[in-house]
Amino acid sequence: MTKGFNLKHTKGNVLKNLSSPLLLLVFTLGSLITLAGCTSPERSYSYIGSSQKGVYARIPIEYSSMDAFEFLKLKNPNVIPPRGYYGIVFSQGIIETDNILWGEKLSGVLVTQSRPLQNDGSPILDDVEAQYKTVLYDIFDLKKNNDPKFKLLIEDVSKRGNEVVRHLEFTLGVDGDRRHIIQQTVLSKDGKKVAAFALGCTEACFKDNQIQINSILQDWRSSL
Repeated sequence: MTKGFNLKHTKGNVLKNLSSPLLLLVFTLGSLITLAGCTSPERSYSYIGSSQKGVYARIPIEYSSMDAFEFLKLKNPNVIPPRGYYGIVFSQGIIETDNILWGEKLSGVLVTQSRPLQNDGSPILDDVEAQYKTVLYDIFDLKKNNDPKFKLLIEDVSKRGNEVVRHLEFTLGVDGDRRHIIQQTVLSKDGKKVAAFALGCTEACFKDNQIQINSILQDWRSSL
C-alpha cells in the first residue's frame, strides 16, 4: 500500500502554503495517487471452489473461471462426470476448449472427485496412481509408457499442515512447443477422495509468470 501523507506532520509545513496554486495542484494530485494505491491485497483476488465441496483457491480477480463439468461438456456434450466430481477451471484470458493448461495464458484447474471403489469399499487404484490420474492428463500412463512427449521435472511429497501433498512438475509436447505444468494432489483422510490443483501454459508463459504461479499455489487448500 502506498504510504500516504501524515497530515499531522505536514500541517505546519505544507498546508499553510496551499495558497500557492502550484502547491495546491501537487498536493491534490498526490492525494489522489495515494488513494488509488490503497487497494487492499484481499480485494485484488477472488476465491474459487468451495470448502464444502473439498477444494478452494485464491486467484487474481481479473482471471476468468467456470465450472469444470460445464467446460468438459464444451469439449464433449455427452461426457459423464466421475463419481463425486466437482471442479473449476480458470485462466488469465478467455476460457476455450483447447487452452486450459495448454495456451499462451496461464490457466489451471481445481478439482475433487471420489476414487473408484471395489465391492468391499476399498479403492481400485493405489494411492499414487489415483493422484496421477486426477486432472486433465493421465500422467500415470504417460510416465509408465515412457511417452517422448512427457518429461518429468520434479516429483516429491511434502507436508502442509495436516495434508500430505504430492507435487508433480512436468512438460508435455515436443521441443519448441512444450507446455509446462505443475500438479499438486491431496488424498482425503479415509483415502476415498482426491483433490488436485494444476497450473500450466507454454514454457515462455510459465517462465514469465513464475511469481504469480508460486503465489497461487500457496493459496489453494483442500478440506476433504
